[in-house]
Amino acid sequence: RQIGLALHNYEAANGKLPSNVYGPKGEPLLSWRVQILPYLENANRLDLRFKTDEPWDGENNKKLIEQMPAVFELAGRDAPKGKTYYQAFLT
Repeated sequence: RQIGLALHNYEAANGKLPSNVYGPKGEPLLSWRVQILPYLENANRLDLRFKTDEPWDGENNKKLIEQMPAVFELAGRDAPKGKTYYQAFLT
């Protein structure tokens, strides 16, 4: 539910749904999950520390991976710390 609300709030503020962010060579930098951090409840203000101008596994951001909001965990499924099963399909 929180993810759905965050998606709707992101769209209301930006006029579009979040999508992945790619670098100049087409390399993936950030996922849609990073885009909705400011719109999630109880995200521990991770959005304020996450640097959107560097890849998710960049020097600063890599330190924050283990602080991924619990909303991205999937009940009943174990995932490595900082990983999630939630995905989005983009065209």
